[in-house]
Amino acid sequence: KVRDLSLIGCTSLESLPAGLTVDRNLSLYGCTSLTRLSAGLEVGNTLSLNGCTSLESVPADLAVGNLDLANCIGLRSLPAGLVVRGNLDLYGCTSLTSLPAGLVVKKDLTLGGCTDLKSLPTDLKVGGNIYR
Repeated sequence: KVRDLSLIGCTSLESLPAGLTVDRNLSLYGCTSLTRLSAGLEVGNTLSLNGCTSLESVPADLAVGNLDLANCIGLRSLPAGLVVRGNLDLYGCTSLTSLPAGLVVKKDLTLGGCTDLKSLPTDLKVGGNIYR
């Protein structure tokens, strides 16, 4: 368990240890070799994965405040029933073709630049704005 963790631009990082808990913020901005997040990851405030171009998915049990997946061009899916307690930023996720059933975003959802995303699930819950 750590308070804050920042590994910005760590191009050799492929995964995180199972059960990692970060009290506040975890920034892995530009970690281009990161392919997956381990099960049991908990981040109290913001998880920033902006520019993690090899990331394909996130675990179903992810616990996070804000989730920044902007420019994760390899992201193909999100798990069904994912709950984001703050904002979800999917800007520029060009490989994302759909959003999962049961997705809950307590604040704002950003979808700009998601060129392959054609529709939204009927049960999508967003507490704030949807930006396209």
